[in-house]
This record gives sequence, structure tokens and C-alpha cells, in this order.
Amino acid sequence: MKLAKQNDGVITKRDVEQLLHVGDKQAYRKILKLVQEGKLEKVGAGRATRYLLV
Repeated sequence: MKLAKQNDGVITKRDVEQLLHVGDKQAYRKILKLVQEGKLEKVGAGRATRYLLV
């Protein structure tokens, strides 16, 4: 969440991978959990997917 706040409220799966030193599937699961909790909103699709702070 801190990273998204630092990046104007936007985060990518790649950002999570690099920050937490995890693989792409684990990063996606962490993001998906935040989306389901209503803390992030998915915008775009495929490689252009971004997640916005709600």
C-alpha cells in the first residue's frame, strides 16, 4: 500500500514482485486479496493492468 501511495496511487504486479522478492503468481495472489478486500481497483488488462488505491 505504501508503494502505491508513493506512485500516485498506482501499482503493478511487477512492482509487487520486485518489492517483496516473490514470483509473479504470488504477487498476483497478494494483489487479488487486496482487490477482494476493496483496497485496490483493477484497471486495464494483460500487460497494461494497473491497480489503483481505492
